[in-house]
Amino acid sequence: MTARKIHTSLPQPQYLALERVRKRLSLGRSAAVQQAVALWLDATQGDARVEAYVRGYMARPDDPREGRALVLAWARGLAKRGPVVRDSARRQRCEL
Repeated sequence: MTARKIHTSLPQPQYLALERVRKRLSLGRSAAVQQAVALWLDATQGDARVEAYVRGYMARPDDPREGRALVLAWARGLAKRGPVVRDSARRQRCEL
């Protein structure tokens, strides 16, 4: 894997927290930042398979109440993963 270097600045509290956690986990700075970026990317990109399933189910739910329950459960699951909730999911939830 070819790696690219980046230069970034962190606020002092974030830097101190990063140092504390990476030392506890015995990680170098690069490894710690790579893990953090990977988690952030996963959280912001979502899972296309889940989104496709939900779209298909919403198009043809077995029962309208099941469709609504599925979307609400899906939205709650996304909320537990982090602060990223796409506008389309929020709009679908509000329309129910």
